[in-house]
Amino acid sequence: MWKISYIVILTILLTLIGCEEATSPKKLKETLNFTANQLGYESIKLSWEDNNDEITGFKIDRKTNEESWINEYIVLEDSLSTFIDSNLVEMGNYSYRIYAVNEDETSDYAETSLVFSYDDVVDIAVTGNEEAELYPLTERNLQLQLLDAEANLVEREFEVWFTMLQAPEGVMINNTAVGESDTLSLFSSGGLVDVSITAGSQEGLVELKAWVKNSVGNEIQTNIELAIDYNHPEVTDISLLNDEEIILESSEERRVFLILKDEFGNPVQDDYEVWIKLLSAPNGTTVNDELSSPDDSLAVWSSNGIATILLEAGITQGEVTLEVYTFNSENEEISYQIFATVDNQYPDVAELVLVNEDPIVLII
Repeated sequence: MWKISYIVILTILLTLIGCEEATSPKKLKETLNFTANQLGYESIKLSWEDNNDEITGFKIDRKTNEESWINEYIVLEDSLSTFIDSNLVEMGNYSYRIYAVNEDETSDYAETSLVFSYDDVVDIAVTGNEEAELYPLTERNLQLQLLDAEANLVEREFEVWFTMLQAPEGVMINNTAVGESDTLSLFSSGGLVDVSITAGSQEGLVELKAWVKNSVGNEIQTNIELAIDYNHPEVTDISLLNDEEIILESSEERRVFLILKDEFGNPVQDDYEVWIKLLSAPNGTTVNDELSSPDDSLAVWSSNGIATILLEAGITQGEVTLEVYTFNSENEEISYQIFATVDNQYPDVAELVLVNEDPIVLII
């Protein structure tokens, strides 16, 4: 009888103790104000407020899109209240759970999430006469535009790769020699990539693939084709190679360099006969040691787009005006005027005086 009673009483006590342990509330409280904010194109900042007195730290779980939770993705010390997650593999929904922990207990979690996104590259556009011919030993400047779905420039920096599909020998990209099947890369800035293609001395077709992998791993590409042709373009402009003011002192010689350019601003490689006419000049001024009178003219030949003139000042100051001109295949005149100044540094005679004032005695 008493034995049965003891068993009943013991069973009741154990049940009550078990219920008390099961229903006993946790001492560690859930973390407060758990938030996630996107930082630029590469990271998420997590922030929170500790709601406990005695903890050893925090543990954070992470989940990306529909993937499974990564438990204890990061474990942090208790003194921290922020964490920057830079290990982002793709755009999409990032969810986080944070727990306060100590040696004996783990709190309930607080949860937050963020849709991590930014404008992504979906197209590459090329500007800069990419379909125009390229002439031997000349350069063509192109610009690539990385565009999003709304045709806006993608501000995020991307590594853009270039693969040479075919090219004659000597072709360079941004002053780097690139042969067939060679690759190089450049980084975009503000959605733009500047590219210069320099031809060698051989004719042929340059075919170049430009491509980038966007944030979801898709390859976005465009092909650039340039034909290197020996049919050099016509002269459309003449100007000073160095656009500077020309001032000569008396009797000074100065070489003046003219550049003959095509419609794309490249030096014209063919030799052209360039005529020089002296429109006005102070006495004593000569051009190439022979041209000295207004309305006289002489001719020089350009070489690789450069023509050279030797201008020599006399001792008389004044303004010099030269007209230089050439003719294209349609017999159209392309002209340019050069202005120079002869600044006489020698003082003019203002008075005659004796070296000394001794009387002059003439002996007859």
